[in-house]
Amino acid sequence: MRTTVVLTLMVLAGQCRADDARDWVEQAVRAHAGTESRLAKLQNVVQTARGTVTFVGAGTREGQLNLPDRVRWTFDVTQPGRKLAITLGVNGPRGWRSTTGAVADMAPKEVESIREESYCQWLATLAPLGRKEFTLARMPDDKVNGEPVVVVKASAPGRPDVQLSFDKVKRLLVKASFRGNEADAVVTKDYLFSDFREFEGLKLPTKQVELRDGKKIAEWTIEGYKFPEKIADSVFAKP
Repeated sequence: MRTTVVLTLMVLAGQCRADDARDWVEQAVRAHAGTESRLAKLQNVVQTARGTVTFVGAGTREGQLNLPDRVRWTFDVTQPGRKLAITLGVNGPRGWRSTTGAVADMAPKEVESIREESYCQWLATLAPLGRKEFTLARMPDDKVNGEPVVVVKASAPGRPDVQLSFDKVKRLLVKASFRGNEADAVVTKDYLFSDFREFEGLKLPTKQVELRDGKKIAEWTIEGYKFPEKIADSVFAKP
């Protein structure tokens, strides 16, 4: 009898934490978009930014995103004595890269790494989290840039767990993290979001910092977002 009571209490406690996690996601949806239906426009995004990538240089970036499985990133980077134009494209299970005009297929590990990152970015829009395949769980509270946050873990079969950190006061998503592949290693990938502004009714970050195992690898100032109804298939196809 005692064992049955303990098990029942454990199940109820787990359900309460799941309900609490869902409640925080719903609050974040209201903070970012007002209503869940407005998040639908984040399915297709064109994002422009300016910033710096460690060991590469300063430059501009454009992302054309049909999340979670089709993305195209274009970088124009200035280095001493030269300029680099780099494009990375992922179209489902395949990927390609262009470096100053020369096009080549990506190695499978690189494709998988970008697909994992795109999946994390998709969850960071909050749009898919109401789907049945996602399990949400409240994790221990933490701090981001010295401010207290609530942490929710989003899990789905065959995908990496993603931890989403929400500002306790503003209810905005300020961090997304997961353990993912990078070359021949598994590392912690963190994305920090700040300086929120309104774009077509959505409150979105204009600053993004990317970390690998706690070390900053990139910092971007996002200058604009557009939300086309459709991005042409040719955008993601190998040239």
